[in-house]
Amino acid sequence: MESKGKKQQNIAHFNNKLLVNLLIQEPLSCIELAEKTKLTHTSTKRIVDRLLNMNLIKPYVDPNAKKSRGRQHFRYEINAKRAYFACVSFQHSNEFLAIFDLMGNNVYMERFESGMVDNEVIDRLIEKLRGVLKRKRIPLELLAVISVAIPGRADSENGNIIVSSKIQKDVNLKERFKSDFPSSLVYVNNDSDFGCLYSILSEEFDYGKGVHLYLFIDAGVSCCVVFDRKIILGSNGFGGEIGMNRIDGNNKRLHDTIGTYEMLLFCRKVTGNKDFSLSKLAAASEKYPEIKNRLNEEARFLGITICNLVNVLGCSHIIFSGTITKYPSFFFDSFLKELKNTNYSEKISYKIDFSNSEEPEKGQLMLARLNALDWVMEQY
Repeated sequence: MESKGKKQQNIAHFNNKLLVNLLIQEPLSCIELAEKTKLTHTSTKRIVDRLLNMNLIKPYVDPNAKKSRGRQHFRYEINAKRAYFACVSFQHSNEFLAIFDLMGNNVYMERFESGMVDNEVIDRLIEKLRGVLKRKRIPLELLAVISVAIPGRADSENGNIIVSSKIQKDVNLKERFKSDFPSSLVYVNNDSDFGCLYSILSEEFDYGKGVHLYLFIDAGVSCCVVFDRKIILGSNGFGGEIGMNRIDGNNKRLHDTIGTYEMLLFCRKVTGNKDFSLSKLAAASEKYPEIKNRLNEEARFLGITICNLVNVLGCSHIIFSGTITKYPSFFFDSFLKELKNTNYSEKISYKIDFSNSEEPEKGQLMLARLNALDWVMEQY
């Protein structure tokens, strides 16, 4: 049975987070915080004092406020410089190193291209991160979180790479960053998971009932299986890796046929336009039959793969995200036609939604900031 002291500690931590989550959105006074949380003014004042002692919040100074002789309501805001967090992304065609303060303000951003990631790449990245922190005069002990996004999966406990098309097997990202930044929490997560988690936490769609498939298709292809607002992972540490699915009898895999970068290169070759972009895809598919045929073929292969998942899981809600959302509407019509091409599937009413392609970046930032706030509160 949990001790009374432990229960009180848990309640205090919950209330701390409750107020912090409100103050992330806007500066608020004790009265306003009490109204929003339904806590008493006395309890709210006690929590505010705790957060002030942590140096996690500070009095808010409104530059536009006019002085008044009447009663003043002091508002409080997050102390943005109390801690910082770093986001590293090895996502195909979107690699970057970024540092943010607790309010999510960007302190530093640099994009890079690394090729296959080995330990030498990590050496250079760590050296770069240390150098930036020094130039920005950010003490190492204030770097609360290092969040790393990768294509594929790493073991959340020991950091070992389970499967990845980008990170070499002998590279343990968690150990490498933790060794150089011992005060920081280090998280290594799948890049598409960040997009899916952002979609769930922002309540973009209703993930509360049934099974949902979150498809992120960009340079690569991946899928998150969501049940009751949680991403389902198998006993091996990963699930939904549809890119490795066979799509014909010749051992052809889905990732061999689907990918927006490959489509872009194909269109540039067909049109002879080296500046061709996906925004021109709909018009080009009407002018060039080979482009339309390839899009329909990709839609068919994707439809076959997802149909198998749907028939097993009973899913009726599919979310597309990534640059594939820029594909013309007939691609998704062809996909849906193939998806419903069984006696079982044709009886299911499918809902298909489209997400923003920037979600992985947003999701990584959101979760890293929440973890950084927790990092501060856990010290008290």
